[in-house]
Amino acid sequence: MARRHPASFVGVVDEDGYVVNLPTATPPGQASANVGTVQGAPGGYPVPTLAVDPAYGYIHTITVTAVAVTVAQDVFEIVAPAGRRVKIREVILGQYTDFGDAAAEILSVIVVRGNTTAGSGGSVPVPSSLSGGSPSAATVLANNTTVATGGAPQTLRASAWNIASEWVYIPDQAERPALQPTQRLVVRITVPADSITLNATLVYEEVPL
Repeated sequence: MARRHPASFVGVVDEDGYVVNLPTATPPGQASANVGTVQGAPGGYPVPTLAVDPAYGYIHTITVTAVAVTVAQDVFEIVAPAGRRVKIREVILGQYTDFGDAAAEILSVIVVRGNTTAGSGGSVPVPSSLSGGSPSAATVLANNTTVATGGAPQTLRASAWNIASEWVYIPDQAERPALQPTQRLVVRITVPADSITLNATLVYEEVPL
């Protein structure tokens, strides 16, 4: 079946199986003053529906596996490409070699947007497409031991990771960190007390302008 970009959709099917015609908005993505209409109901009949993200784009993932971490680093660094915005959908950090009460520790994790100088010392992972659409055009780095600097960075999330379990960040649709073209975002951790072996995943969305 051919895949269509959601920009061409004008209706959805509600939980009762009825076709719901979506209200329009100007500009796209802004709240509409109109109400939805439902098949067989009077015009303007209000219908409870789930909010649909109007800026749906191409979904990509990058992973790092079996990486020995002994120093503070930017686990992920991503720069939005020219002509596309990027939204962060999911970040997962985990390790599988350091367990037991004696090895217990908690690392600081921050998500920072706005650095202008790239980090270095890591790798260049190849993104995989989850949506089967256009290849990723973003610049992505992993495990940079020299962290990104410069600019006027904003800390969008400050948290802590108990390494005995995963650190999972799946922001609500309205709270997904967004990058304008050429903006940079990093996921940064502090130095562990001793070496850990890291697996990590970043899922992001590229939205054509």
